[in-house]
Amino acid sequence: MTIKEYISIKFRQIKSVLSDVFKFNKIKRKNNVLKHSKNDLKIIKKELEKIGFSRIKNYSIGSWKCYENGKYLRVTLCALYKGNKVFIKVGKNFDKVDNSIAFQKIFNGKLDFIPSGEEIIIPGYSCYITEFIDCYSFYEFEPYFKNHIGTYLDKIIEILKIFDKYKLVHCDLETYNIIFRKKDYKMFLIDFDTCQSKLLNLATDNVPETIVHKVNGKVVFDDAYSFYTIIERLKINGIDKNKKYLELESLVGNNTFCKNS
Repeated sequence: MTIKEYISIKFRQIKSVLSDVFKFNKIKRKNNVLKHSKNDLKIIKKELEKIGFSRIKNYSIGSWKCYENGKYLRVTLCALYKGNKVFIKVGKNFDKVDNSIAFQKIFNGKLDFIPSGEEIIIPGYSCYITEFIDCYSFYEFEPYFKNHIGTYLDKIIEILKIFDKYKLVHCDLETYNIIFRKKDYKMFLIDFDTCQSKLLNLATDNVPETIVHKVNGKVVFDDAYSFYTIIERLKINGIDKNKKYLELESLVGNNTFCKNS
């Protein structure tokens, strides 16, 4: 990584932190979620401690979900487990977490672009853990990503071909679900809560319409289209002549999930 890329990434990290700290709506939302999840958190942390977790801390509260005063809940934590730092996702009456668990059970250790992990049993909740990846967000990492687009296009195409093999669609493939490990800049995809595959019996309702397109009036989720859109937004000079980018474009429409079917 060049000094210029490093400085640019650090600047974006600082900007992200300040954005979280000073946005009133985010603060208000976090406080509301914490208020309604307080009792559940006590139970969850106590149960995790019973089975060997320590140094349990709240993680990324801005991504937590809480509906009907905590009846439907999804929270994320981090902790130490068996000597390693882990990421923990817990749901209550939240079928999307169950979908992620099913995905993890099928692909754990088989795909090098997802964090490894396992299901953890907590009575009354759905829970799984993955390795904790010290990472950059897509926004932070964008300067390096743009300068090394060829390398990442190779990986993106590989991922899409694997997804096509299993007729799997992530369905929430936006920049917030793409991370880059700091030690080697390796790309990972996270949060398979809403992934869909009839072949593997992976499904959930209420899939968010982040990056979608419409075909014959129907909402279509297409990971190739999502990647293509994300890269197109970066406005990389000469990208329209890049052979790998054109190959990515050719994969759009190849493996899809239709919300209205």
